Amino acid sequence: MTRGDTRRCLALLHFLLARLREPSTYGGLAALLTAAGWSVPDGLWDQGVASAIALAGLMAMLLTERRP
Repeated sequence: MTRGDTRRCLALLHFLLARLREPSTYGGLAALLTAAGWSVPDGLWDQGVASAIALAGLMAMLLTERRP
């Protein structure tokens, strides 16, 4: 791999990481997967929601509150 190839790979990585910081990326990904016929089984969906709720509760307990 040449230096130019490495720079192009890093530029692509930075571009992708920047897109992942935008909420619209997740909406677009969900639309693409749905259009392709991919779906999440009900049991897996329930487990994911329960895990997200548990993580949110844990974060609420561990993070400090900002004072105005």
